[in-house]
Amino acid sequence: MSPVFGVRPQKAESAPTLVSALADGPSNHQPTETLSVSTALPTEYEVWLAGKAVTPEVINALGIRLSVATDGAVVIPWQDATFPNGYVEYIHPDHRVPGQGKVKMPTGQNGLGFLRIADEGGRILVAEGIGQSLAALHADDSWTVVGMNGADGVHGKTNLSRFKGAHVVISWDADREDPEKSVRGAVGRVYRLMKKAGAASIRLINLDGYTKSDTDGLDDVLARSDDPATLIAELIDTATEAGNEVRENDVQDAVYRIEVGDEAKRRVAAKRAADYPDPDLIGLGELLEEPDDDEVFRVDKLWLSGGNVVLVAQYKSGKTTMLGNVVRCLVDGGPFLGGRAPGARFGRYKTTPAEPDRIGFHVEKLADGERVAVLDLELDRRTLRRWLSDQDIENTGAVYAEALRGRVSEFDVMDDNRRAKWAAHLKSLGVRVLLIDPLAPLLASYGIDENDNTGVAGVLSALDQLKAEAGITELMVTHHMGHSGERSRGASRLRDWPDATWTLVREGKPGEEPPPDAARFLSAMGRDVALTETRLDYDVQTRRYTAAGGTRTAYTLTKWGPAVLKVVEDKPGIGKAELEAALGKKGVKQAEARKAISMLANDGDIHVHAGKNRSQNHYPGFCKDVCPGANDGSIGRLGPAENSIPE
Repeated sequence: MSPVFGVRPQKAESAPTLVSALADGPSNHQPTETLSVSTALPTEYEVWLAGKAVTPEVINALGIRLSVATDGAVVIPWQDATFPNGYVEYIHPDHRVPGQGKVKMPTGQNGLGFLRIADEGGRILVAEGIGQSLAALHADDSWTVVGMNGADGVHGKTNLSRFKGAHVVISWDADREDPEKSVRGAVGRVYRLMKKAGAASIRLINLDGYTKSDTDGLDDVLARSDDPATLIAELIDTATEAGNEVRENDVQDAVYRIEVGDEAKRRVAAKRAADYPDPDLIGLGELLEEPDDDEVFRVDKLWLSGGNVVLVAQYKSGKTTMLGNVVRCLVDGGPFLGGRAPGARFGRYKTTPAEPDRIGFHVEKLADGERVAVLDLELDRRTLRRWLSDQDIENTGAVYAEALRGRVSEFDVMDDNRRAKWAAHLKSLGVRVLLIDPLAPLLASYGIDENDNTGVAGVLSALDQLKAEAGITELMVTHHMGHSGERSRGASRLRDWPDATWTLVREGKPGEEPPPDAARFLSAMGRDVALTETRLDYDVQTRRYTAAGGTRTAYTLTKWGPAVLKVVEDKPGIGKAELEAALGKKGVKQAEARKAISMLANDGDIHVHAGKNRSQNHYPGFCKDVCPGANDGSIGRLGPAENSIPE
């Protein structure tokens, strides 16, 4: 009663239109799987298949029989290039168990199943699913009929060689319009794969106007027709170019994804907003009654208490060394950039500080239990340790430092959870001042271009959040200067955000690379901050800066002062030409020599007498009664107006 149904039963009268193996090898492939079937198909199954437009002719032609291997299933031949002579089991709805699909494929079988191969082979009708592909056999014999195993039945590994040069018509399930399912996206994928395989044309059957429910497919439409062959011919004739629908589907999918993303952002924003405190404003009178802090500045005239500072520095000008000076003054006390006055003999270097013979800026030292943290994102750990060691910091217990080069992503202030962990850690350590050196690696870790105002603003805002959450009072961030000009590189937000900007530059002409030993100059600008350019002295052994005073212009004019004074002291009364020649031997250009001579005369470090034949004789110091020039028959001492340069 139940013979083994190992290979497709052949019937002479229907052989030309039955399934053929789609393979390059011999046609006598052995079956890879056998299924036992009964010899008769019960009436209830014939009725069920008839509802799918599967007529007795189709049943007999394909040899559809009842399966004895799977309860309630019928066996249908299902062949393709990768699995010739295979079978699929199509399960009756009344026999499907919860979670079970309606189709059971043999192990390893997927892709396309060719139910009929036309003699000409130039026209291919592809139907999605078992029911639709069986119903598609109502098309005339000039059409090769292919069943597609669901929306994912065609993929990159599917053999599509038979589609080269073919005119293809595809019939999809009705659920292809549902954006939450993969079917609509499969339209574009299958279209592109078949185009790549060389299909001459691809069209889609449109069932609009023929369906009675959202789930109707080609099989349902044909089953209700008295003449399914004529109806399917009409549907094929009116099929539309697939490219147009593919594009429209892609647009709809993109719109859907954007809408989902917008809704997700709205919900996240609403959730976060619920955690924010209610808005609260304070009246001016109440605000004015609040007591002022004892200290307005963390560093006098340079860094407001509670403020943010961006230290902008030229290439290799010493920004990290400057941070070391800041750290030392914060924890050990003492004036920032302070020390003994340089003691130079020139007026340009003389200072009159509040403390006798001392210069610098008062620093509000950190209180007991307060700490400063240095996060270096650029230096190797060994270099950072050595440079901080050179500062000879006494109160080392008040300093925390970490080199994060190569690990910058660990300092993820944009992620709420990660930032909260950093805030809690810094707060537990008692950190009140945070120094980040430099900003560029942090931006790079997020893929943010330095010129991107929106991206840079997001990172700076996250740093402000970290500052508030950790109880940090002051924050300093360093940043590199651009190659041209003397301002911070990148987005303008880097100039808007800080309360003050410190600028560290080297002596040199615009566009030229300064020498390694070039003098350094510091200036500052911001809220209640206005420091004109000030030259810095540098102690190589201790890496300490000291404010020496004077701008780059003044420094250029006076740096040759000691050489001028030495020549004049060695030979009082030396003439102008001889003096310039002596300075030339020391590498001083004539123009620089004249400016230096004029500067010293203006400051009273030397004076000049007019001699015979309009000569100019130079003497050290101010002119006194004992000055040889006063009795050498000279016309008299040249005044500042005749021997000075503009201030």
